[in-house]
Amino acid sequence: MPFALPGVAHQLPYKWDSYVRPDVQFTLEPISSVIAKVNAVIREVSSNAVPEAIKLDTTPTALVKVGSNPSLDAYMNQLIADFRQNSLYVSLMPPVMECRAYRVTDGLIQRMTQQRSKGEYKVGAEPLVSALIYETDIYSWSIMVPEGPNAWSSEFRYDKVFKYVPSLNVILALTTPEEHAAAEKRLKASGLWMDIQADEKGHNQ
Repeated sequence: MPFALPGVAHQLPYKWDSYVRPDVQFTLEPISSVIAKVNAVIREVSSNAVPEAIKLDTTPTALVKVGSNPSLDAYMNQLIADFRQNSLYVSLMPPVMECRAYRVTDGLIQRMTQQRSKGEYKVGAEPLVSALIYETDIYSWSIMVPEGPNAWSSEFRYDKVFKYVPSLNVILALTTPEEHAAAEKRLKASGLWMDIQADEKGHNQ
């Protein structure tokens, strides 16, 4: 019998939690694949008593390209496609995200060098993306994975929400309009902000 804390009425509140499930491990797989496999395992061990343990709201989050232009379009489209493949929400949250471009400034490059020398960088992120994350506090996307009754770990997938485009000297970021506004404010306050050039052909303000 598992130890039950005082006041806990039922130790197994969900029907699917009543079955002994084999250990299934995933590494950097799309959420849709993870959920499909988990559902298949629970279907098997429950003899189809629980045909679908996890239900998805697959209504896509609205993703808006902001400040796009012909040179950025292909990169923005690819980042959005990668995000779509790896980001199905169990509930529709957030309802809207924006894809925006951030200019890589000399100051950001300097911050990147300083942070790497101190070991302050996001493992798995491109160095300049790591510096942008630190300077803007944009929340990077991660998947929380259970490792036991009270233990969790997370997988970070920076390349699904950030994309460094060296040829254009920009970093694309997917996040909410509110986080973009806060990021711009932080970059301006720290002297690391530079407007994306508005004189490019086809630039959309």
